[in-house]
Amino acid sequence: MTKVVIFDFDGTISDIMELVSDIANDILPDYGRPQGLSQKDIQTLRTMTIPQALRYMKIPAYRLPKLAIVARQELTKRIEELKPIAGITEVLKTMSDNDVEMGIVTSNSRKNVMSFLRKNDLKHHFSFVEAGASIFGKSRNIRHAMKKQRIDREDCIYVGDEIRDIEACKAIKLDCISVTWGANARSILEKRNPSAVIDEPKQLLELILPN
Repeated sequence: MTKVVIFDFDGTISDIMELVSDIANDILPDYGRPQGLSQKDIQTLRTMTIPQALRYMKIPAYRLPKLAIVARQELTKRIEELKPIAGITEVLKTMSDNDVEMGIVTSNSRKNVMSFLRKNDLKHHFSFVEAGASIFGKSRNIRHAMKKQRIDREDCIYVGDEIRDIEACKAIKLDCISVTWGANARSILEKRNPSAVIDEPKQLLELILPN
């Protein structure tokens, strides 16, 4: 049985994709993409890495840091609009009832995460939240959280929605479950060979809880 599950936040616990689409259409005209993003664009982008996505949108890489800051600011303004992924609330409760320790490691801000958790009555399920972007990458944040919480790698698994989550976990030899309801599609997630790929939150219970 897995003793500790560390979750990503954006797109894994919070249903952020529609809001991201709205924000992108508001701000992308200032970054050289006046047409914004259609639904077809979004589905195409879900099969791409970040460098591929930037080329697809014709946004120079040097503009990405500023774009990320502006997008995060807009997200903070609209954080109250975020809802949990359908089915995730029940899964978190079941894992809590079965004594699975849970935490969050995310590049989103702690303020945003805590606001979301409180609003949706999810805070009590998580024993720790490690939030904020790092210049050293996500693997450093995950490793720091595990060290701080005294979590052994063999007792832990990470759950995320992006290929960078898989890459971060591989860098520290940590098992990773990839979910298909967030930023990246199943096709590109499978190519990175995570420990498992799932399509519905309830499948977490089959992988994490004992039979």
